[in-house]
Amino acid sequence: MHDRAAMPFVIRVTVTAYRHVGALARGVRRGLDDTTDAENLYLGRLHMECLVNGSPIYYEEYGIGKPILCLHGFSVDHRIMMGCLEPIFQDVSGYRRIYIDLPGMGKSPANPRAKDADSILKTLVEFIKKVIGENNFLISGLSYGGYLSLGVILRMPSKIDGVLMICPCVVAKHANRKLPKKILLQFEAGLYSDDIGFDDFMDMAVIATKDTWQRYKLEILPGVESADQYFTDLYQKEGYGFSFEPEFATISFEKPACIITARQDDCVGYEDALKYLGNFSRASFVILDGCGHNLQIEKKALFNLHVRDWISRV
Repeated sequence: MHDRAAMPFVIRVTVTAYRHVGALARGVRRGLDDTTDAENLYLGRLHMECLVNGSPIYYEEYGIGKPILCLHGFSVDHRIMMGCLEPIFQDVSGYRRIYIDLPGMGKSPANPRAKDADSILKTLVEFIKKVIGENNFLISGLSYGGYLSLGVILRMPSKIDGVLMICPCVVAKHANRKLPKKILLQFEAGLYSDDIGFDDFMDMAVIATKDTWQRYKLEILPGVESADQYFTDLYQKEGYGFSFEPEFATISFEKPACIITARQDDCVGYEDALKYLGNFSRASFVILDGCGHNLQIEKKALFNLHVRDWISRV
């Protein structure tokens, strides 16, 4: 553990261990904003900010032990990673989960210095140095978080002991991706909502049920609604991809890895990620049928199974 007192953090709640797993599960499922500070203290939450390049980066920590940095996708926030990973870590001790909000998303304000992927990567590397320090760590990334994870691997290869990528984006330019056609395989009778976000949910869904819609509302929609739209629109238009994206082909990662993709993912696909399998000598590469870009909510049991296997290998 690093010396928290020596670093420029703003800490809302500080506690080092969970007291009640059942209460934790209820807190996670209700969502962050539905719990009080007293509940957060009881649940073992750390709400923190780290100043990087003059701008605060918001993040939350759970547990103690081996650090695992969790990077969400584009225009969402840390809740999408918490929602799929925290239920798994309820049964696993010895890991310090760090859920970050990228600049301009969630509770991290946009930073003029983080205007493109290269500068976001510099921000992440600086964040890692301040929050994780000299410790080796694990990294997990979903969608665009997977893209950023590849950048971190290139910049800090000796510090990373394992990588988990969920529906990773590996080709920044959408027109250059190999994508399957959009398909809806399951629609639960009676599912309808006039809530904001339902149309976007359906645009992404391969399995549309009351359960997947509920998880979308809890884990994905709040991040979409809180993102700085001006920043994300400009970033996506002018700075979404690394200037060094071809260097992904030079990665040689020999620690445990797990790459989970979806056969019906029409956002990033699976074929582009598959070509990098040879760069990860200890990787499990999974293509799940019957789900799309939100596979963590559409194929929960299989997702949990493969993540637990990865944890056992690291």
